[in-house]
Amino acid sequence: MTIYNAHGGYAKRGICLKNDISAFKTLICFKPLVKIINSTVQNNSGYSLETACSSCFHKFSNSQDSITCPNCCLTKYCGQDCLLKDCRATHKYECDILRSFLKKAPKEINIGEFIRLVIQLFVTCEQYPTYKREIFNLTSHKEEFIKGIHADFLYDNLDLVVNSVHECNPRRTKDELKSYINDLICICFVNANILMDEYGEAIGMGIDPYFSLINHSCIPNTTVVPFSSTSFQLVTNCAIQKAKEITINYCYTSNPKELRQLDLANRFFFTCKCGLCTAKVDYFFSYNCLRCNALICSLSFDNFFNEDSADTLVFKCLNKTCGNCRIPIDLDQVKKTNSLHKLILAYFIYSFFSRNTVMPELRTDSFDNFVKGLNGFVKEAGLLNIDSKSLVNYLSLIPNGSLEIQDAHFTYISLIFSNLLDFKIIPEYCFPLNQFLPVLASCIEHKTFDNKMKVDLILTRLKYEVKSTINADLAVDLTEQITSKFSQYASLTITFLDIYEQLAQVPDDEWVSNLWNEGKDEILTVLLKSTFFFSIQALEFFESKFPMQTHLMMQVIDYVEAILKSGFSTSRLKEWYSQKPADFTADTFHDELTKLFNFVGGYYSFKQKVIKYQFADRMRKHIFTPVANLNCLKKNRFR
Repeated sequence: MTIYNAHGGYAKRGICLKNDISAFKTLICFKPLVKIINSTVQNNSGYSLETACSSCFHKFSNSQDSITCPNCCLTKYCGQDCLLKDCRATHKYECDILRSFLKKAPKEINIGEFIRLVIQLFVTCEQYPTYKREIFNLTSHKEEFIKGIHADFLYDNLDLVVNSVHECNPRRTKDELKSYINDLICICFVNANILMDEYGEAIGMGIDPYFSLINHSCIPNTTVVPFSSTSFQLVTNCAIQKAKEITINYCYTSNPKELRQLDLANRFFFTCKCGLCTAKVDYFFSYNCLRCNALICSLSFDNFFNEDSADTLVFKCLNKTCGNCRIPIDLDQVKKTNSLHKLILAYFIYSFFSRNTVMPELRTDSFDNFVKGLNGFVKEAGLLNIDSKSLVNYLSLIPNGSLEIQDAHFTYISLIFSNLLDFKIIPEYCFPLNQFLPVLASCIEHKTFDNKMKVDLILTRLKYEVKSTINADLAVDLTEQITSKFSQYASLTITFLDIYEQLAQVPDDEWVSNLWNEGKDEILTVLLKSTFFFSIQALEFFESKFPMQTHLMMQVIDYVEAILKSGFSTSRLKEWYSQKPADFTADTFHDELTKLFNFVGGYYSFKQKVIKYQFADRMRKHIFTPVANLNCLKKNRFR
């Protein structure tokens, strides 16, 4: 790789290839010199200053495994070796600054990840002049930053950081430090990246000056794959020719175009002009034909909540027929879909703002009153005739992944969501359905089960988990080789095993299901074989290149085999388990996968035992490597 237009200015430079390269190849492994772990536990990863080493990022098995820095009392380590290693690197310089900041900061201000990243970046720049030049050669958008939405953060924290640094390093005046650290804050905001574990969960932040030179595309030709807790690899999504620019994504590419554009403008101060952003239709905010699932219309946020908005939809074909199958569009079904779509988006907005402002509670004594409450919220919040720009600004305030569904609202939201999907016009990746699927699954996961409803609730979670992972997340990956699918498959294997354990514990005499017309043993068989299948699909990609993910998939496979050895088995499982993995064919998993995907529902096709899925661009693509082509099965590693 090499920098092109190195002296052409921030907007024109980037990274390109010196030679042609094929798909699924690792270009480089990045090991950021500046990196910090999450301050608090923020997700399922469990990583934080309390639970993991601030040097190697190893997660402690228990509190006795760690030692705490005796000076700042903030960072923890595996042992004396890690503490000394971190002190030799940066901690002996940052430690006093951290302690000073903690002493000076008001109680309401925590020393979060970003502040710690800025402090570590400062001390690293002071130690390494070459690194400092590379950092200050990065885009900072300082002028736009100071005028923009992040100005409050800058002014609230700049003086605290400056005073803390000056107390420990008085060689510079406060004014000099203020200008210096102001620049570092702007550089960090634009160039910092997230560090992830093998599950794709955020565990910390880092900054690498070379990685920061890679430009954005909503359909990037490379993807970031975690290599270890403190490093990550850049892998090609497709074959890339010599001198071609390499790109990554900076934003949630599954969001509608208007939200993506605003996010990029607010955080990185540019307008994306990639193929997805210049397309005439918005794949992620659109409706489908009832018959063939082709795109019939792209939606707009302009007057979205207006009572007559369904009448103003602009269809792809002016004569209101499907451009693919030529069948007239069912306008009544479109109106019903649009009506429920408004309710889902209204709740998406209500959920966030009800946690931050005083709002009337939604009535839960009946479904009709719940719907009336949502419609009332739309009017009171001034959303009824709101223009596109204002609504998008409104939505941009809601962070991705922040949706919460109150327990009292769960039943009604589930009903709206289920009815919406039953119309088969709105795809699961259409905004904001893609935000609801993982939350609905999580709500069920943490529910207290009624024995009569237990099985169907667990199966509903299974349906939502697969819909969320494949029908929503995977469907929006429009890169040529769909590299993200391997991480999605790895995630599903963990989910399948968790659901298997829950269902296996249900006594046979309490097994009641109106949702899936299969018996207990058959459903457990489907889950076990599906787990194994998705594991080997992921393993084929990860093996020999990504040790963390390879180890995880081997653990999953070992767990499946341990279940089989422990006694649970059916005639089909016995037949399958007696085969050598090298002899597996498409037939080996076909029946179970067909049952799974028919139960989940979605835009799948099964022809000649090959499964294709319709992606958001409405193109059908293979989503699995043929079993006969899986080299990992030929290595006799199993059993």
